Amino acid sequence: MADLREIAGVELTWSRAGYLPAAYAIHWNGTEIGTLAWERFFTSHAIARADGTAWRIRRHGFRQLLVEDAASGDAVASVRLHLFGSGELDFADGRHLALKRTSLLPRGIAFQDQLGSDLVSIHGHLASIFRGGYCRIEPAGAELPEAALVALLGVYILIRRARRRAHNA
Repeated sequence: MADLREIAGVELTWSRAGYLPAAYAIHWNGTEIGTLAWERFFTSHAIARADGTAWRIRRHGFRQLLVEDAASGDAVASVRLHLFGSGELDFADGRHLALKRTSLLPRGIAFQDQLGSDLVSIHGHLASIFRGGYCRIEPAGAELPEAALVALLGVYILIRRARRRAHNA
């Protein structure tokens, strides 16, 4: 596992790592930073793993996500999603990040601090978001203890939105 301070500001890639059920991984220079895998078919529940820790991400209601420690079930964070791609990420300890849409094509989002500075940004491939994309953990974002989780959460949000669009088409 690479130290996030080493890779801050460097473009990371995320790509499909499994198909049945879907799984994705974030890589840097051939090193796996974290993984995201859906627990079963046709579910919104996924397990994110990074740096020896596992979190369960699940939908709660129509526009909210809950992130829990996979081992203990304790709440770690929640995400409120708004129309048109924005939202808020609230950690259980009271910290708050804003979620903003950064681009429409290719699909992109960023988690920002209170000053509007990007901490973690995630983008999908233009041709097919299901194939993967790239992300960047900014130097300020590398100071977040959950920076890898935030990046995996961004991948989850992009894939979930793409699935919903594909279902509605």
